[in-house]
Amino acid sequence: ESWEGFYHIFGSNTIDSACHFSEKTYTEGYHHCLSFHHRKTLSTVRGGMILTDDKEFEEWARLMIYDGRDKNKMMKDDKPTLCGYHYYMPPETAIMGLENLSKLKETKHEPIATNKNYDDVSYI
Repeated sequence: ESWEGFYHIFGSNTIDSACHFSEKTYTEGYHHCLSFHHRKTLSTVRGGMILTDDKEFEEWARLMIYDGRDKNKMMKDDKPTLCGYHYYMPPETAIMGLENLSKLKETKHEPIATNKNYDDVSYI
């Protein structure tokens, strides 16, 4: 399948836009994955974000960030129900990402990735 800038992950409602994201790229009803690598559109130190309008997914993803724990509960009061990851992003990096996201209107971004740049791993 040919694609440029971002692609829909087959069989899911996830769009990988790690290499290219611009104003009005977000698609309602999808989980839109972004990357903050220094060579990407939204550059910071590192990290990324997932844009979504799916409240249930957002609640699940927030648990995944903090080792499967609810960040609003004391560890002694929390009873994790899943094994998450330690993907905590420092506030300074998050602020940089949000500031860059708000500046997308000011810059024209050409897609830097196409299906020709990436190996087909759909068979995995």
